[in-house]
Amino acid sequence: MHGFVFHKLQEFFLSRADGKSWAAVVANINQRPRAFHVGMIYPDEVFVSLFQSMAAQLNLDPYQAMVAFGRFMAKTLVETGGLLGLIQPGWKTLDVIENTKHLIHSALHSYNPQLQPPDIRCVRLRSNEVAIAYQSPRKLCGVVKGIVMGLADYFGEQVDIHENICMLKKGRLCRINVRLLGVHGESEVGANHEIKEILNHGGDLKLFNLYKGVPISYPALLLKYSENAILIKAPRTQLVAAQAEGVTFMSSPWVDIGLRGRVKGINWQTMSLTLSHIVYAEGQVGQRAAVRIEPGEEVSVIIRSAEQTLTTRLLDISMSGISVESPSSHFFKEDELYQNLELELSLAVKNWDPFLGDLEQRQVELKPTGELLGISSKADRQIMRLVFSDISTKDLATMEQYIMQIQLEVLRDLRERIQ
Repeated sequence: MHGFVFHKLQEFFLSRADGKSWAAVVANINQRPRAFHVGMIYPDEVFVSLFQSMAAQLNLDPYQAMVAFGRFMAKTLVETGGLLGLIQPGWKTLDVIENTKHLIHSALHSYNPQLQPPDIRCVRLRSNEVAIAYQSPRKLCGVVKGIVMGLADYFGEQVDIHENICMLKKGRLCRINVRLLGVHGESEVGANHEIKEILNHGGDLKLFNLYKGVPISYPALLLKYSENAILIKAPRTQLVAAQAEGVTFMSSPWVDIGLRGRVKGINWQTMSLTLSHIVYAEGQVGQRAAVRIEPGEEVSVIIRSAEQTLTTRLLDISMSGISVESPSSHFFKEDELYQNLELELSLAVKNWDPFLGDLEQRQVELKPTGELLGISSKADRQIMRLVFSDISTKDLATMEQYIMQIQLEVLRDLRERIQ
């Protein structure tokens, strides 16, 4: 454990000591040393003993002490990260959490390249939610929760923290979901103010749809508004994509959050779209980091973990990960999230020429490794999202070619439907 943490622990104790002595805390531990320096590294068991002694001196439950200590330490972590250039201007609570692994590794490496940081992985599930997976023999998940609370305090935000699995309750790891409160969610609360604001500025919109996984996005114009529906003029390509998806997403420079509407009707003569049930989307729209496309054929994906081998069906693929489905009789459990997996799949890649058209098709084997990111059930199937953790340059090039190939096929299909 880094000496910085010991230093902050002493500061935390003194902030609550009410006349009690730090020397008494140190005197109650058997391990040496009895003085701790910021630039030094100390055994984990020394920290555990010291922490238990400190909690006893303050008459605090050990777990609650962990939470309170993490909350106390958060401000210093943010300010130190800013000074080191690890935290970017404009970041807020979820941004810092999302980049925690990089922040910890970079900060500790600057002190000691040989130091082994805790295994903590954070993934942005949606604009207002981050998932944390924490695994460490120290089992300091309370400190992790406290740091999250402290980050929210620092940035003046409110968060909801839900722990699905915990090592302190015999879990393999701790799985913590952090959701930002005070932002618009999925409920149909209506978006009258935002719609009026867009109309007041001329009605400029940008629509966003996914057609067979391929993003379709064109400028549009908001024409009319009523309590139950809105009328939008949009290009034919967007109308076809919206009709196929059944909903469309909207963004505008005049509102700071995306909107979603259900397709009520399309007038092909006037090139207009009627939307009902206008609700807030989760943040802005059309800003996906990696395009996910649906495969053009049946693709099997073999997933190997330490405990089992599972054959699944590919649902979609991007440069950063895949989604697959399998019968619910063969499934992963939630405490297996974030474990390392070996993947095998074969993609049909075409040697394509823009002048000659499609040429010879060949099957290319890919063998990336990945992590299980999310699990959901649908009827008798289990849907799993996986993110790549290690993939060769050759496999990346194959996926890029395959994704471009499918996009071209989808756009051809879309063009034929328009004609």
